[in-house]
Amino acid sequence: MGEDAIVELSSLVMPPTSGSPSPMKTSARVTASTLAAVVLGLAATSSAYAIPVISNGGFEAGLTSWTKADQLGSEGTFFSQSGTLSPVNGDPVPAPPEGTKAAMTDAEGPGSHVL
Repeated sequence: MGEDAIVELSSLVMPPTSGSPSPMKTSARVTASTLAAVVLGLAATSSAYAIPVISNGGFEAGLTSWTKADQLGSEGTFFSQSGTLSPVNGDPVPAPPEGTKAAMTDAEGPGSHVL
């Protein structure tokens, strides 16, 4: 039984032939290739972050490029706010957090609105 085990083990471990890479060198090549592919992929996608995902995200152009949806029967809608008073009721509100404009909803009654 001991001799059979040695024969089976020796048949699994085969020395590399001349000209063929050893398993360790092949693994190192695959790892280097994978690393190079990842680096090139990241370099190619880094410029994608320079493109704004949301156009007019600061509302400086009003509600341009935004879609408003008001629930049927709702009072009011979204408005472009540029001061410290609400557009419909004239109630005091905080100034826009960034820039000179913000989007806000205002109404004389209850409503449900999505921007």
